[in-house]
Amino acid sequence: MRNLTVICLFVFCSQLLLSQSEGEALRVSISIIDDSTKGEELSQLDYTVLQDEVATLDNGTHVAIKLGVPQNAVSIKNSIHLDYALLDTVELWKADTNGQLELIYQTGQAFPFDTRPYENSSFVFPLDGTSEEYYLRVFSTKPVVLPFKLLGKEALVKELTFKDFLFGIYGGAMMVMFLYNLVLTFITRDNSYGFYIIFLVCILTAQYALFGYTDRYMLANWPALNQKFTVLTGAVVGIATVIFVMNFLQLKQKARKFYIPLYGTILLDIVAIALLIFDLDVAAYHTANVASLYGVCIVIAAALKLSRNGFKPAKFLLIAWTILIVTVAIFAMTNLGVIPYKPYFLGAILFGSSIEVVLLSIALADRINALRKETEESQEKALEMAQENERIIREQNTILEEKVQSRTEELQGANDELKTTLENLKETQTQLIQSEKMASLGVLTAGVAHEINNPLNFIHGGSAAINAELENDEINRDELREYLRWINEGVEKAGQIVKSLNIYSRTNDDFTEECDLHEIIDGCLSILQYTAKDQVSLKKEFSSDLGVVKGNSGKLHQVVLNLIGNAIDSIEEDGVVKISTETKNDKAIIRIADTGAGIAKEDLEKILDPFFTTKAPGEGTGLGLSIVNSIVHEHGGTIDFESEIGKGTTVILSVPKL
Repeated sequence: MRNLTVICLFVFCSQLLLSQSEGEALRVSISIIDDSTKGEELSQLDYTVLQDEVATLDNGTHVAIKLGVPQNAVSIKNSIHLDYALLDTVELWKADTNGQLELIYQTGQAFPFDTRPYENSSFVFPLDGTSEEYYLRVFSTKPVVLPFKLLGKEALVKELTFKDFLFGIYGGAMMVMFLYNLVLTFITRDNSYGFYIIFLVCILTAQYALFGYTDRYMLANWPALNQKFTVLTGAVVGIATVIFVMNFLQLKQKARKFYIPLYGTILLDIVAIALLIFDLDVAAYHTANVASLYGVCIVIAAALKLSRNGFKPAKFLLIAWTILIVTVAIFAMTNLGVIPYKPYFLGAILFGSSIEVVLLSIALADRINALRKETEESQEKALEMAQENERIIREQNTILEEKVQSRTEELQGANDELKTTLENLKETQTQLIQSEKMASLGVLTAGVAHEINNPLNFIHGGSAAINAELENDEINRDELREYLRWINEGVEKAGQIVKSLNIYSRTNDDFTEECDLHEIIDGCLSILQYTAKDQVSLKKEFSSDLGVVKGNSGKLHQVVLNLIGNAIDSIEEDGVVKISTETKNDKAIIRIADTGAGIAKEDLEKILDPFFTTKAPGEGTGLGLSIVNSIVHEHGGTIDFESEIGKGTTVILSVPKL
C-alpha cells in the first residue's frame, strides 16, 4: 500500500502543477487541406477561427493553422508551445514584411529528433520578433490535437523542466515496481510474476511513447519506426495484457468460455502490427483500438464472473481495470474535444496505469500468499493421509506376512509334490523311450539276425576254405589272403552292426558327445538293410562339410532309425528312400525322402502328438515321432514334414553344428 500512496502522490502533484502553467492564448485559425497543398499557399487559404481552446481532429488529417501573435508579445522572447507529441509532420512558416511565407522549421515524428529547436517531446518554436503571423502545416496518422500556448522563456523552462521531472519520477516508480517484482520472480519461481514484469515493461514503454519520450531517448534517429511506435507499443501492450490476464485469472481452469475468445484480441493486435508493416498506419491505429475495446469487454466480463464466484484476484483486477478504463476514457475524450483540454486530464492515463500496476502487484502478492496457504494446507492433509496410509500399510503388512507365511508353507508342500511328480515323469519318460527302443529292436530282431548271419557266413566260408587249403601239400598264399579278406570283412560287418546296436541301446542322458551324423546314418542303415528287402532302394547323398554336432549319440541313433524305418514302412511295393545331408547357416540338415504313400494334410498337423499313428492297430504305439520330436528339441534342433498323398514324404531334420 505504501507504493500505491507514493505513486498516487506523484501523479496528483504532477497534474496539479501542470494545471498551473502560465501562458498567453494565441489567435488560432484552422483550415483542412490535402497533402498536395504547398507551404507557399498557406496564406491564401480560407481559415476558420477556432472557438475552442484546443482543436481536435481525426487521425490521417492534413491541417493548416494560422497563428496570430499579439502585438505586445512579438518583441518579447516568447515561444509557441504545441503541447502534443503524436504529430508526424509539423512545418512552421512565417510571413515577412512583403507577405511572403518562409519555412522556418520542418520537424515531427517522421523526422530525426535533432530537427526540433528544443530537445523536448512536445513542439516548441521560438519567435524572432519580426512577424505577427505564423503558419503551420500539420499531419499525423494518430489523432491531431492542437493545444497552443504562448510562453515566455522563464515559464517555458519551468513547464518543460517540471514535466520531464515528473515523468522521470513516474518512470522511476514504475522501475521500482519492475525490480521489486523481478526479485519476487526469482524468489518464488512463480511464472505469474514473469508475465507481470513483461506486462509492466510494455505499459511503461507505451506510456513513454504516448507522451513522446521514446522520440527523444530511444528512436531519435529512427523516424520511420518512431512515427509507428505508439501504435506498435499499443498492440504489444494488448498482447502482453491478454497473456498476463489469462495466467492471473487462471481462465483456462476457472472460466474457459472466456479463454478462447480472448485470443481474438491477440489476433487483432497482430493484424494491427501487420498493417503497420504495410504502411497502413491509420487502419492499424483503429484496429489496435478495436482490439483494446474487445479485450477490455471480455476481461471485465470474466473478472465479474470470477469475483462473484469468490475468486479474490478477480476483484483486484476489476478495481484496477475500472480505474484504468475511467482514466483512459478521460484521456480519449480530452483528445477528441468532448471535454475541455486540460493538462491534468491528459495525465489521467498515467494515474490510471500507476494505480493498475500497484493493485495488480498487490493482487499477485495476495494470490501467492493464498497459494502458499493452500499448499501448506494440502501438505498438512497429505502428511495426515501419509501417516494414515503408513498405519494402514503396517497393519496390511502384518496380515500379508501371515498370509505369505501360510501360503509359503502351502507352496513348499506343493513344490515337494511337484518335484516328486517331475521325477516320476522323467523316470516314466525314460522308460517310455527305452520301451520304444526295445519295441523297435523287437521288430528289427529278424533283420538284425539276418544281417549278422551274412558276415558269419563270410567268416565260416573263409574258415572252411583255409582248412581245405591247409590240407594241400602246396599252399596258395594269394588264395589264403582272399579267404582272410572274407573273414575280416565279415568281422567288420558284424562289428558295425553290434556297435550300432550298442549305441542305440544306451540309456545315458549325456549331451556332450561329439556325434558324427554320417556314421550314425550308416549304422542305422546297416541295421535296417534287411528290413528294406529288395523292393526298397536306400540311397545316400552326403555333404563333404557336414562336420559333427554335440549331443547324445544313442538318442540321435534312435531319431534317425525311427525316421528311416518309417520311410521304409510307408513303401508298399518298389520305392526309394533317399538320405541326404547339407550344411546351412551353421546347422546340419538331414533330409529323409521316400516315395511312399504320403500323409494326408489333416494328419500332418497331428503326427507329432503322443499316441497318434496312421499305422494299422497293433503295428505302432504312436509314441515314435513324439519321442523323436522331444529328442530333437533337446538337441536345440527342429523337425519339419513335407508330404503329399501318393507322392511320398520328406522329413527335414535340423541340428546346430558344433
